[in-house]
Amino acid sequence: MVLVRSDYPNMARPLRLAFENACYHITSRGIRKDKILLSDKDKSKFIEKLIETFNKFSLLCYVYCLMDIHYHLFVKTSKANISRTMH
Repeated sequence: MVLVRSDYPNMARPLRLAFENACYHITSRGIRKDKILLSDKDKSKFIEKLIETFNKFSLLCYVYCLMDIHYHLFVKTSKANISRTMH
């Protein structure tokens, strides 16, 4: 039996392509459009963790948009390490 992704929509998505000096649009949102950031304190902590991640993995963030139910990041990697960055 061969499993086809369209037969099982909850299967993992394909691997990310990673390149040195690549730009990525990263986004995430809550399930059923639920809030992922409930307060200004949550937003401040999220930004603090973003900065730590950018520094740790040598990412350059060109722009970000942070909302209650989702966020967008546009980042550039100096190494082919976007998957490590995301975990």
